[in-house]
Amino acid sequence: MKVSFWKLMLAYFIDWIIVFIGSAVVGVILGTIFGAAFGAAGMDPQVVASVVMLVAFPFGIVLHCLYFSLMEHYLGSSVGKMAMKIVVTPKN
Repeated sequence: MKVSFWKLMLAYFIDWIIVFIGSAVVGVILGTIFGAAFGAAGMDPQVVASVVMLVAFPFGIVLHCLYFSLMEHYLGSSVGKMAMKIVVTPKN
């Protein structure tokens, strides 16, 4: 059975919200840690912000990849696909 484009987009949007919230939480934690460490060292706040961005951006990409990989591997579908009742099966 084929799934409509918009149903897939809604499923992906649900997953994106989950990954975004997770990334935001981790970003706040990393920002607090790096901000406190580099701020205590007397570094310029703009340099601190740049360092945090350089660390947080790749981490967000890794988190995104891990979310989809682990969800598909262990549960067979992501939360968005489960919410939209989308089942991916091999084409045999």
